[in-house]
Amino acid sequence: MALKLDEIARIIGRNPSGVPIRDIIAVLSTPMSHRMVQSRLSRLEEMGSILSFGEKSATRYYPVIPPEPKDGKKKEIILSALGREVKELISSPTNSRKPVGYDSDFLGEYVPNQTKYLPEDLVQELHEVGQVELIDLPAGTYVRKVLDRLLIDLAWNSSRLEGNIYSLLETERLLEIGRGTRGRESRETQMIIKSFAPGSEYSLHSQKSVPSFVY
Repeated sequence: MALKLDEIARIIGRNPSGVPIRDIIAVLSTPMSHRMVQSRLSRLEEMGSILSFGEKSATRYYPVIPPEPKDGKKKEIILSALGREVKELISSPTNSRKPVGYDSDFLGEYVPNQTKYLPEDLVQELHEVGQVELIDLPAGTYVRKVLDRLLIDLAWNSSRLEGNIYSLLETERLLEIGRGTRGRESRETQMIIKSFAPGSEYSLHSQKSVPSFVY
């Protein structure tokens, strides 16, 4: 039971804006009945690990924000000497700060493709860091990721307009790993898949395999 409590608490922790019980059930690693999940949610609430607002089917569960230390001290971020100096400056009262005028020459003297504000070694380092996820990946990889996200949202919204009661989390779970949600009619599951299929045909790269949908 402890493992399930931890898993449910993690799911709620990933949704600071609140999550209904049906969405929790939809993403559990192993299926559980509504009653079993409700029991564990009540246990977590008694332990002070989560909060709930709303009534009956409209109830949403929220993570608890950790309290500050009893001594009143917040965990400090380690800063360099320059960082501490900057922190002191921006923390000082506005009326005690030295007024500084705008230097128009800073931009006026800029020459495109020639003027550099950063050292060459730092420019090269930042360039390499920014290319980490793009090395040895086929062209269109990033665009495909964006398109896949768009297609899921499109399938969910278009089906919702037709009266489908699948949540966005349930739709994402269905289309990404091929798992339907217990308690949903086959007609609703098929509607989601049919809404997704036409758009997926226009993906930049064809998928090598299509998930076997289970509903």
